[in-house]
Amino acid sequence: MFLERYDPVKQEMVCILAPDGSCNETLRPVLDKQQVRQMYRQMWLLRLYDRKAVSLQRQGRFGTYAQMEGQEASLVASALPLQPQDWMVTSYRETGAMWMHGVPLKLLSLYWMGNEFGSQMPEGVRVLPVSIPVGTHPLHAVGLAWAGKYRQDGSIAVTYFGDGATSEGDVHEALNIAGIYHLPCIFF
Repeated sequence: MFLERYDPVKQEMVCILAPDGSCNETLRPVLDKQQVRQMYRQMWLLRLYDRKAVSLQRQGRFGTYAQMEGQEASLVASALPLQPQDWMVTSYRETGAMWMHGVPLKLLSLYWMGNEFGSQMPEGVRVLPVSIPVGTHPLHAVGLAWAGKYRQDGSIAVTYFGDGATSEGDVHEALNIAGIYHLPCIFF
């Protein structure tokens, strides 16, 4: 893939943008046309699913549904570099990232319809069920990252949250623990 893995030996920050706004060219991903087409196809499928889900929610056939339109690129790009051994801990707006990491759309639809089986992830898919309370789930990602570091299995954990979650103490605790112990955790 085009994303280098975290190196716990070096424990260094990666600078993507220079102070003058220029991009670090050594980090520029090399994608061929087929990969770019595949990424656009995935974003297009997510947009179609999202619009259908909003329609179903307005008809009363889905329960509460958090729209993801306009965030498709970030969801696809954040999930593409993940490996099967990596963990994903989401809030309510990352349906697309969960699908990219192996959760079938059928299960995601069951979840949004209020069916408890929608939270039962397939064997081998390392995604925790959707977290609805704002800002409570980054600590779970930190725990998973810590376990991966302890086991030395090469896994990372990625967690997603919005700007509202940054006012929650749990998010700051998660960031502090991950920073202090140099855990392989991505806060998105």
